[in-house]
Amino acid sequence: MQAKGHHQRRGDAGGGGIAGASVYFSRSALAASAPVFTATTNANGDYTQPLPDGVWYIATGSPGTYI
Repeated sequence: MQAKGHHQRRGDAGGGGIAGASVYFSRSALAASAPVFTATTNANGDYTQPLPDGVWYIATGSPGTYI
């Protein structure tokens, strides 16, 4: 399985991405505090993370943003 996404500021209608942001993947709802995997967004705010099959929770370390 592969998780792909885009990380941007909340309310940014233009969709400008945030480069260098951390994206956390965990088997628990507190993904940022107990990550199993961590990805970093590229210059466009995009990330890709291979994951084993199953249910994953995703969080970001940047307040006021969304993925």
